[in-house]
Order: sequence, then C-alpha cells, then structure tokens
Amino acid sequence: MVALELDFELLTIPSEKTQDSSALLDATERQRLKQLEINCRWLVAITDRIHDALCPGQYGTWQERAKQAAEAAERCCIQDASMNVSELIELLKTYPRNLPVAYECFSEHKLLEAGEIEIEELCHPREDGWVANKRPDKPTMKYLVLPGN
Repeated sequence: MVALELDFELLTIPSEKTQDSSALLDATERQRLKQLEINCRWLVAITDRIHDALCPGQYGTWQERAKQAAEAAERCCIQDASMNVSELIELLKTYPRNLPVAYECFSEHKLLEAGEIEIEELCHPREDGWVANKRPDKPTMKYLVLPGN
C-alpha cells in the first residue's frame, strides 16, 4: 500500500506517469481514491450550499465555512424553540403600555429595572429548554437575560 497525502481542498490522485512502477496503485485502490475524491467534492459542495443559505457574507476556508454553517444551523434550531428579542418586543406591544413590569423573586415579586437586564454568555440550551451557566467544556452563546430567582 502506498501512503498518500490528501489535500481535501483539491484532492488529486497520482497519475501513473508521475509514479515509478513499484509505487503504482492497484486498480482497486485507485477506484477507492477516485470515489473518495467524488465524495469529498460532493460534501464540500453541499456544505457550501448550506453555508451560503445560512451565512451570507461570511467567508473562509472550507473548514471555517463548515463550522460557520454548523453554528448557524444550531442557532436556527435554538431560535425555532425559543423567543428572540424582536419577538419579545412584538409580544410586549400587545399588552397595555402603562402596566408596571414585575418578576418573580423567590416567594414574592419585584419591579423590573432596566439595569437588571443583561447580556450574558451561557451554555446552549438543553433539549428540555433549560440553560446552564457558562462552562469551559460546553459550547456557549449570548442571551438577553432577565432577572429572576
């Protein structure tokens, strides 16, 4: 078996003209490498299509584009299951404007003050909708956080 260095950005298979007779690949190995080339090109092309749809205006190597697309897809899944700031604003517009805002704080309620609303980096939400504090071993994202218990 001949060891090959694969550059997935431009996968090339050594031709018989560039190899000496002792290093020629057998037909099965050449076919396997040809299929690997096809698979890699297809995978990068599909990843680029997903990236273009989810990350307009973002660029990078194919690895960076794949990571950007995966992160954008995760955000889409999270957004489908949760409320974002613009949706909260639209919801709040449906309530009477003169109502004071309070939040539950242990066994009572407290009036909301603007300084209590913060942007924090927390873990991605679990499947049950709960969000853990930032941890070094978990992926994180930013949230608008309202006070509470």
